[in-house]
Amino acid sequence: MAQAVPELIVGSSRGLEAWRWDGSGKRLISRGPALHPRWLDEHNVLVVRANVNEDLARGGRLERIALDGGKRTRVAKLPPFGSAGAADAGASAAIQWSLDIQSPDNFVVDASKRFACLTLMDRNLNMLSATLFERVDLATGQVSRWFELLDPGDARGPLPDGVKAGQPDAGETCSPRENAIAAIAPVETLPFRFDNERIVEQKEGKPVARAKLGGYFIEAAGASPSGRWLLLGGDLEEGDYIHRQLVLLDRATGDLFPIRPKGGAWPAPLAPAGKKSPPRFATPVKNTVGVVGESDVRWLSRAPDAEILIVDGLVVRPGAGSFNVEGEIASSGALPRRSDR
Repeated sequence: MAQAVPELIVGSSRGLEAWRWDGSGKRLISRGPALHPRWLDEHNVLVVRANVNEDLARGGRLERIALDGGKRTRVAKLPPFGSAGAADAGASAAIQWSLDIQSPDNFVVDASKRFACLTLMDRNLNMLSATLFERVDLATGQVSRWFELLDPGDARGPLPDGVKAGQPDAGETCSPRENAIAAIAPVETLPFRFDNERIVEQKEGKPVARAKLGGYFIEAAGASPSGRWLLLGGDLEEGDYIHRQLVLLDRATGDLFPIRPKGGAWPAPLAPAGKKSPPRFATPVKNTVGVVGESDVRWLSRAPDAEILIVDGLVVRPGAGSFNVEGEIASSGALPRRSDR
């Protein structure tokens, strides 16, 4: 999106805001809840607004917000899927669930820009019992809905009117667009890579292991647009959510950096230690950001001289610092694919 001053579009309960890429300032585009912003085109985003406490089982609406002027337009009404006290209103309204968007890919705009699809879950993917699929025709506002239970024995009554059982067919889902990332040419040869838990330097045509980071792997987001910075994840902990920690490898120098969870100045590199060859980094890594499987983790770039890493509401400027926008940064809704770049 061409702008005189590059901005990040951020949605939250406060409203829709535009933040400068360096965190030095922000401006309000539209006041009022603007959750889960998704790019519709270069001039408009779609946002979700729940009727009650961000619980979309209680109903809500899909709105379009123009970045120039902040005008809001209701695109569709998202019908309630039962609500407190609904049993007295009839069997079709008596199903009780709390449903919400759990992951970035739970809300996508179709590649055609004619439809939007929402996947509402009662819990995260590891723990869910119920899923409500909604497909919205962006021209007419018509909403098609499907409901699926992981265990049919959890049924709490007949489905509400107009809701089909099971999942939508392939032709009734949305094809997510790729998150646009402008490539940035590296300014120098990048001698370091990460392979089999080791930082490896290509020296005089031969690979030399310089340090080991046990239990870490290349994240799905992979390398930055320039290729210089490589995102690694590890220190896995499994429970209701799968937790992991993130660090950044500078492929130009071989240095490994933590990512400060609360933002701030760029930290000093981590130091490996030990008598074994190669030396080991201590794990779990301390004072670095933690995420779960549903976290929004992706790269953005502004060619030719800027690239940033998004970790939920944390904006990381490799080599410079980081800051928190306290909201969700607009995206296409597509999750990154694993990269071994």
